[in-house]
Amino acid sequence: MSDIKICNPLLRIPLSLIIDDSCPVINKAYYWIQQRHDWRIRHRPNTQLSGWEVHYNRLPSMPNTIPADFTAKWGEWCGEQGIKGKFSIVPFPAGIGRVDQGFKGFPASELEKWLQVAKEVIWNNFDLTPEMLTHTRVVDLDTWQLTEAWEQEEWVDPPVDKLTEYIVAAMQLLKNVGIPCEG
Repeated sequence: MSDIKICNPLLRIPLSLIIDDSCPVINKAYYWIQQRHDWRIRHRPNTQLSGWEVHYNRLPSMPNTIPADFTAKWGEWCGEQGIKGKFSIVPFPAGIGRVDQGFKGFPASELEKWLQVAKEVIWNNFDLTPEMLTHTRVVDLDTWQLTEAWEQEEWVDPPVDKLTEYIVAAMQLLKNVGIPCEG
């Protein structure tokens, strides 16, 4: 019988946390519900609400933004707990604006603060990666206008050449604000 005992690092079970679809400043749920509802009315008017869209009547009570302070507190907590992983960023959230150009109707200072938190707090413990590109409707990369196609529906199996352009655009937007994609 051996006295050898195998232990995990720091005597803890290794765990990686994946935070998917984080949006700077923008509350993606708010805009996803709004855009999906409007899209369904245009394209499938006689269908029932489904998914997040069932909360459409609650939009007036839902915030359209998530403050950078929330992200900072969460990131600091993760650091204190030793939590590490992957943190994806939607670089053109809901087509409201590009992270490198700002969001119309939202204070530029809030986006600057969020990006600072991402670089100085989140990045210490997480790989930062883009989450293509709006997480609502597909963007025409020639005009940067939203199309009628939905990223989670019509683009479930996108053409490879378009997908490559989409990935490059998402990575470039993050690079433009000083966030190189690592994960």
